[in-house]
Amino acid sequence: PVQGEIEKALDEIGRQPVSAQRLDDARSHLRNRFLMGLETPGMIAYTLGYFYILSGDPTDLDRYYRLFDRLTPEKISEVVQKYLKDENRTVVTLVQQGEL
Repeated sequence: PVQGEIEKALDEIGRQPVSAQRLDDARSHLRNRFLMGLETPGMIAYTLGYFYILSGDPTDLDRYYRLFDRLTPEKISEVVQKYLKDENRTVVTLVQQGEL
C-alpha cells in the first residue's frame, strides 16, 4: 500500500508538475523545520560543522537554501521522469526480526 502510493505520486509528478503554491509551501516547511532545529547552541554548531565537512565552508548553508529558490515545478517533473523511473527504483522492505 505505501509503495503503491509513493509510485502513484511519482508518476503524477512526472506527468503533471506540482503547483507553484505547493512548491512554495514545501520550501517554507523546509526552512521552518530547519530553523526550529537551531534552538540550541549545540545544534547550531552541529549544523555549521556538517556544512563545513561537506564543503569546507560553513557559509555554504546559505547557498544550500538558495538552491531551493531555483527549483521549479517543471524541473522537479524533469528529474522525476529522468531518475525516478520504475527501472531505476530500488524498493526495500523492512520487517521485524522473526517475520520472515
